[in-house]
Amino acid sequence: KSDLNDLSEIQDGSAVINSIKNILTTTPGQKLLNPLLGLDFRSYLFEPINSTTSYFLGYYIYNNLGIQEPRVTLNKLKITENPDQGMYLIDINFSIPKLDINNLTLNATLNRDGYVAL
Repeated sequence: KSDLNDLSEIQDGSAVINSIKNILTTTPGQKLLNPLLGLDFRSYLFEPINSTTSYFLGYYIYNNLGIQEPRVTLNKLKITENPDQGMYLIDINFSIPKLDINNLTLNATLNRDGYVAL
C-alpha cells in the first residue's frame, strides 16, 4: 500500500466518523436537503432516567444508526444512566469493515441540551 492510499483511507475513515456524529447530533427534519437524517432523542429526554429508558434508548440507537450509516458495524453500545446529573453516558464502539478500521469509540452525553460529544 502506498502512502497516498493510507491518506485516502484516513480521510475516508474521518468522513464516516463525521457522518456518525452528524446523525447523532441532528434531529430528523432539521436538514432541509436531507429531512430524514438524524436520530430523534427528544422522546427520551423527558422520560425517567433509569435502566428501562436506557435499554430503549440503546435499542433505538442500535437499530437506527446502522441504517443511516451503512458503512459501520456497531460492535458495542453502552448506555449508563446518571439520574443525579440528569443525563445518560453513551459509548458507541464501532468498526468500518470496508476500510479495515476496527474498535473506534465515540463517547457522549445525552441530556436536556441534547446529544453532546465528549
